[in-house]
Amino acid sequence: MSRINIVGWQILLSLGFLAVSYYLVFVLWYPSPLDKLAGVLRVYLIFVAAIFILGPFLVFVVFKKNRVIPWVDIFVVASLQVTSFFYGMFVIYQGRPVWLVFVVDDFELVRSVDIYRTETDVLYEERFWQRPRFVAAVYSSDGNVRSIQQQEEIFEGVSLARRPETFVALEGRAAEVLKKSRSFDDLFLVNDPGSIERVLKKYPLSCGWLPLKGVDVDMIVLVDKRGDVLGVEELKPW
Repeated sequence: MSRINIVGWQILLSLGFLAVSYYLVFVLWYPSPLDKLAGVLRVYLIFVAAIFILGPFLVFVVFKKNRVIPWVDIFVVASLQVTSFFYGMFVIYQGRPVWLVFVVDDFELVRSVDIYRTETDVLYEERFWQRPRFVAAVYSSDGNVRSIQQQEEIFEGVSLARRPETFVALEGRAAEVLKKSRSFDDLFLVNDPGSIERVLKKYPLSCGWLPLKGVDVDMIVLVDKRGDVLGVEELKPW
């Protein structure tokens, strides 16, 4: 088996890894435009470079022409590549946006790594195959618990958005969402008018918007007259 054949098979293996990772990252965990909101692109490009360059390059370097089938070389390189793949996917998985949480008057993007771990309702547990979901967060009706939540928010920076035990269905907060929604006139102060018009044509039922706080950038969430979420768009809220 020639060096070119070995490298060719290694490239095919790398392409397989990339196809799986692309689906998981950009279709399941970070659907557009949340990939930009969470800032995953830089990490993914490093991941791609490690997977696509590491395997073929190492095979090309360590391949010994005098051996008919260099199984040891192939096994070592493949093991490194598989390990890199799973480690990279684990890092990306930990940073994925799990919740888009309505708190008071805006939405916050909450990544898996941001979540404050406590006992959680089964409805709001994280799942591997789960796409980002919209929810609302409210203070506990128990006075003592509410006091603890407020103190931890002030002194430890643990916001309600990071506490799944405070989550409730967003549908039940639709009236509050609608009440806090803002006029599109505000968007024209910080965005290109053409971009706003395209968004309004895309969502003809929209009647307002709320800010969505992200990691790298902030965007907006569009809502209709019932307070239901229509979608996320790449417009600056401020």
